[in-house]
Amino acid sequence: MAVSTSYAALVEEALRQVGIDRTDIHEKMRDDVLKNDFDAVVTLTLLICPKITCLTLGLHLLLNAIYLRTILCHNISGVRTSRFEYLSSLKLETAFLNGSKVRRIKHPYLKIDAYLPFLYLPALQDIEVNLPRVRACNSFNWPMLPPPKLLSLSTLRLPESSVQPEILHSILLTTPNLVSLEYDCWQFRGGRFDASAFEAALETVKNTLTYLKANIPLLVKNDGEK
Repeated sequence: MAVSTSYAALVEEALRQVGIDRTDIHEKMRDDVLKNDFDAVVTLTLLICPKITCLTLGLHLLLNAIYLRTILCHNISGVRTSRFEYLSSLKLETAFLNGSKVRRIKHPYLKIDAYLPFLYLPALQDIEVNLPRVRACNSFNWPMLPPPKLLSLSTLRLPESSVQPEILHSILLTTPNLVSLEYDCWQFRGGRFDASAFEAALETVKNTLTYLKANIPLLVKNDGEK
């Protein structure tokens, strides 16, 4: 279906107002918005809401949120392309829970790198994210140095996560005022939970933390899965 000139101009102006015209994704995102591409339209919708304070992104949206991840990385680098400075409550989902069994969707975007840019948002007070396991803890790096400083963050929930305590330690180093922590660390059969690393992680927030809930369940496969 042909796109009217007036609608194309409206889309172009919206992209300009949120700074997309200063990024290398400008032309592709404009074309995809005009084609009603779901990822592009959702991302633009979020960007033109300047005072959004609470955001939940489901797994299937995160899997395809190429534009949103790219824009967050641009924002980290100092190019003002988003208006998330009022965002105080964030929920990102990466797992499904079914009774005592967890089924994770195998997809390259489930890597922890896809979620770290969100932690640079300045006004976050409450985060819930099901962080995935890191293949090698010594390969963990923040997307930009210095690491974020989540000075406003008081609540961190990591339900249905498999991220190791060594990585939790790195994250808690950025949360000097954390009050509440909920942490699941799903263990693969034959895996090993490093209690010393968990102790070191808690040491970083011992002077502010008043609520702690930790769970270390065994990750099992759903019936019929290989």
